[in-house]
Amino acid sequence: MANDKVPKLSIRDLAVEYHSKGQRTVALRGVDLDVKDGEFVSVVGPSGCGKSTLLKVAAGLLQPAAGAAYIDGKPIDDVPDGVGMVFQNDALLPWKTVLHNVRLPLAIKGLPDKEQVAEANRLLKMVGLEGFANFYPKQLSGGMRKRVALARTFAYDPDIYLMDEPFGPLDAQTRVKIGEQFLHIWESVGKSVLFITHDIEEAIALSDRVIVMTDRPGRIKAEFDIRLARPRPFLRHPVRSGIQRAAKGNLDADVRRRDGRDRLMAAASKRATRSGFREREYSKTSVWAGRIVVFVLLIGAWELLSGRAFNAFWLSKPSLIARRIVEMLGDGDLWYHMSATLQEAIAGLAIGMVGGTLLGIGLAFSGIFERWIYPYMMALYSLPRVSLAPLFIVWFGIGLSSKILMVTAMVIFVAFYNAFEGMRNIDKDLMDMMSTYKAKWSHKLRWVVLPSITVWILTSIRLNIGMALIGSVIAELVGSNRGLGYYITYSSNMLDTTGIFTGLVLIMLIAVVLEQCVLLLERVLLRHR
Repeated sequence: MANDKVPKLSIRDLAVEYHSKGQRTVALRGVDLDVKDGEFVSVVGPSGCGKSTLLKVAAGLLQPAAGAAYIDGKPIDDVPDGVGMVFQNDALLPWKTVLHNVRLPLAIKGLPDKEQVAEANRLLKMVGLEGFANFYPKQLSGGMRKRVALARTFAYDPDIYLMDEPFGPLDAQTRVKIGEQFLHIWESVGKSVLFITHDIEEAIALSDRVIVMTDRPGRIKAEFDIRLARPRPFLRHPVRSGIQRAAKGNLDADVRRRDGRDRLMAAASKRATRSGFREREYSKTSVWAGRIVVFVLLIGAWELLSGRAFNAFWLSKPSLIARRIVEMLGDGDLWYHMSATLQEAIAGLAIGMVGGTLLGIGLAFSGIFERWIYPYMMALYSLPRVSLAPLFIVWFGIGLSSKILMVTAMVIFVAFYNAFEGMRNIDKDLMDMMSTYKAKWSHKLRWVVLPSITVWILTSIRLNIGMALIGSVIAELVGSNRGLGYYITYSSNMLDTTGIFTGLVLIMLIAVVLEQCVLLLERVLLRHR
């Protein structure tokens, strides 16, 4: 039974301002709104009038400049209990399957795994997705992703649903199907809903009341009770004239602007497709066949031209390099030098990646400390790391330590900047979604932060493979008694170009093998992409 004395959600004299680069933008001003227990209230208005801002205040994700919001009469100072939010862009975790996305609120609550799976499967069946539990969001259509987001919110079982244009991006047919499904489910649970939409017919079909807002700064312009019996069908109601008149002008103009923008985007997409900008997919066989053909052509041209078009002394020949590698393999020199370079490169790469990544993550969370440290990081990055090799030799000698330190210095900055930028590019909606489910920081770190920056870290590793080998070889060139850098220096002193090219070929071989290892790791960690 609805409680008329204490609304489920109450907003009083609400004002919200945004400040950016010295500019002040007033999003909402003087907003008063109540949502009763079990009531469905829709808010319509033009883009930029503060509808989504209103939801964020109600969810405790944004603090107002003036006024207050209340849940069950209690002030909202942080994310309150019992509030579930459906985001405009569905806010699914792309690295989690459909089943794991729906289980997320239950996992945060700490329910046993069996209960999580049973409840998630029940909800997927309820929204018509029982056969898609092991799919990733990328494999689903827009309508299916919306149903997953709804199922996840139902799993949380909130007392009030805050829904930010959940059907807006869908085509008309899918929107009707999802809308009818949601309306049927909502009528069975009877929870409070604050629903944001641009569509007047959608608002009428769903709501007990419709609120019309003005352009920015958003105020409540009009309020209408929808006196239609429940249960009711979706989008089949001619009663809209009063609401349409109230919303006339800026809302209709906004709809026209969106329609025009959508047509332009569709036309641009068609032109891009015709122009060949669409990404193509190639079979592994064709890719590897092409690589082998290019390799054979390059090696063949080198072998044929050496001694004919130019003196073999200057560039040696592939056949001589292959013979040298066989000789080194026979007398043990191959592994003796390669193992030293590999050990230095991999150890320095690991230390630099871990240190740089942790530094990037920490600095991204450090607030004003980031502003203090960042200029000094840039100053250190500008140093030519090659010039540090003699200093490391002086400090630590020609042993392993100086080589590892040199490699670390080469890779740590790339790792730092990639991790730092990865942190800055984490989807804020995903973090807000976790907050609405009352997730702890450990949950956010495990399920959002680390998976979000994984692709940045893997990219950093791939970029740093070459840097690690360069650092190792430079350190060996400056001072060493083993390693491929030492072998190249020795061959140079002996005017042995075949030895020089043998060392270079082995370095490139190591780089190719290491990169293939990282690509295999990417396929495991990024299989959702």
